Amino acid sequence: MIVIDGSLGEGGGQVVRSAVALSVLTQKPIQINNVRAKRKKPGLMRQHMTAVRAAATLCGAEIDNVQLGSHGFRFQPGRVKAGRYHFPIGTAGSTTLVLQTILYPLLAADGPCVAVIEGGTHNPKAPTVEFIQRTFVPMLQRMGAEISVRLERRGYVPAGGGRIVLETQPIQQWQPLHLKDGHETVERTARAWVAQLPAKIGTQQMGKMQQLLEIPKTHCFVHEVRDSLAPGNSFEVAIQGNQVHETFSAIGRINVRSRFLAAEIFKEIKAFLAAGVPVGEHLADQLLIPAALAGAGSFYTVTPSLHTHTNMDVIRHFLPIRFETEAVREDAYRISISPD
Repeated sequence: MIVIDGSLGEGGGQVVRSAVALSVLTQKPIQINNVRAKRKKPGLMRQHMTAVRAAATLCGAEIDNVQLGSHGFRFQPGRVKAGRYHFPIGTAGSTTLVLQTILYPLLAADGPCVAVIEGGTHNPKAPTVEFIQRTFVPMLQRMGAEISVRLERRGYVPAGGGRIVLETQPIQQWQPLHLKDGHETVERTARAWVAQLPAKIGTQQMGKMQQLLEIPKTHCFVHEVRDSLAPGNSFEVAIQGNQVHETFSAIGRINVRSRFLAAEIFKEIKAFLAAGVPVGEHLADQLLIPAALAGAGSFYTVTPSLHTHTNMDVIRHFLPIRFETEAVREDAYRISISPD
């Protein structure tokens, strides 16, 4: 049994998600202690509990102490069975974080799978569905995965009620991904979504993006969401590069003015463009598991985050993989993956 300290690195939910997914793939049982030890509310929250139980459902795993607030649990995996699955989080917990946990096990199933996940689709500190659809999924497809993600309804905090549908086919062999240094912007597009809120909020956000990033008005769009169960707002800037379609998102929050959200996203985009690399901060840590499964790969990215280093540490518990991080210039790094 592999014993993992949940306070490792960033000490959050990523340790749980990656460890459970890799446990299923490698068929190695795990014990995770100190779950989310570095968070204000440590232990399993509902979205983490749902993710672990969802993975257990896929493979008939034996689990112990997977409940709300748990600071440690055991997971004994079985073989993943193809089929149709439904995983309601029950709150506005992030559907995309649950998706990240079950995605790789589903690709290892013995047939096609469909998973419906209900909860929040646009949450602070979680990938948006647009990031998954437009940035993450295309990279997996280039590596050999047959996968699609469909957004059926948006769900904002606190009501949730969003729904995404994940469809997969069994993967035969992961292919290495090699991205070269350099970034050339082909197109920039900005979009805002407003649900049960004045459309002018989105218009203000688009105006700020036009000003800060010089995005043409013809490439800025405001969408009014009709079927959300709660008020909400999200916006994104999509940067189509010559190698990667990157997506940068911000989620509206109570008592935070639109211009401050725009400033947040602008800071991240500015750092990405200045680095002159194809891969942004958040995509970098998401590419590590498929690259490790392929056994090789390399890409250039901004300064690796603590999330990225944490994911490397978790992966090394399961797979004989070496990660090398090399600075190529200020705020630009090459990450390479090879057998250990």
